Amino acid sequence: MAKIPAAAFGADKRKPRKTPTQVAGVPDKLDGRTLKRKGRTERLATRITPEVKALLFQAAADEGRDMADIVESALVAYCQ
Repeated sequence: MAKIPAAAFGADKRKPRKTPTQVAGVPDKLDGRTLKRKGRTERLATRITPEVKALLFQAAADEGRDMADIVESALVAYCQ
């Protein structure tokens, strides 16, 4: 029996959803090698308001950095 191509079901017509980071041109995910190269091996989980997240996201997009860089810079500046 022949295989029916996915295009026959309209699978190729759907556009993949873009995440907010892809829209802003910020990498969506970084692999472990990139994080280790930057010296980041620890995790920090926190909850923030949507407004703060939007500000953080915009700052990262404006500077061409990832959100972890922005948070790390802010924390270091605050603690000094």
